[in-house]
Amino acid sequence: MKISLYPKILTAMILILSGRLCADVFSLFPFRSGGAASGIDNVLHSSELWTEKVEINGHRLDLQVALVNKDLGQAIRDLRGQYKKGAAAVNSNSLLFEVPLDSGARKRYFLVELKGMIPILQFSLLLPAGFDPNKTGTWPSELPLPPGARSRSVMRLPRRNSVYGMFESPFPPQQSLADLTRNLTANGWKSMGMESRSSMQASGEIFLQEKSRDIMVITVQDSASGRGSTGTMYLRRLSDK
Repeated sequence: MKISLYPKILTAMILILSGRLCADVFSLFPFRSGGAASGIDNVLHSSELWTEKVEINGHRLDLQVALVNKDLGQAIRDLRGQYKKGAAAVNSNSLLFEVPLDSGARKRYFLVELKGMIPILQFSLLLPAGFDPNKTGTWPSELPLPPGARSRSVMRLPRRNSVYGMFESPFPPQQSLADLTRNLTANGWKSMGMESRSSMQASGEIFLQEKSRDIMVITVQDSASGRGSTGTMYLRRLSDK
């Protein structure tokens, strides 16, 4: 079983900030009901599911999650028709759209269509004026970092008692994953899938801390530059600590 788990919320945030598009998303979180949204969301007639506080590279922001009762093609046409100054990047099942505001802030939206399903999911963040998505955050002490790797992005979801980190390593994915696996195993974590041991092509692993029942999900892949690797780590604390 190949592991490629990017929780929808966390994936959406890193894509909203970095401008990268990715089709691989997975939800670990329940939906919540909400009301009608406003502003650009009126163009799409979206219905808000929930809003929560998040911390991204030290900045406290509000993440909004909504449903849009359109397909991706319709959403693209409506947004481009209404916001001439908006910047868009699109692939087969996702759209990143940014609208500059008079205040200097920017509103970024990430729309993702899951296997042609309607409604589609909308994630959005308001980035304050001067916000630098390339400014890296301090790597969380809760997460191990492979030798030679450096922090790229750090996100905290206080309400979910969770933390997410993205790193860059000069070494290939298999080496980075092996280093992380050895570190976690030595500190009492148990591999649930044994992917890194059973396959040289493994791209991720799920770990469980049995005493605390904390869960950690790791994915590592080739860097876009073709040199080294890029990895993500997601820790969900189920204990009270």
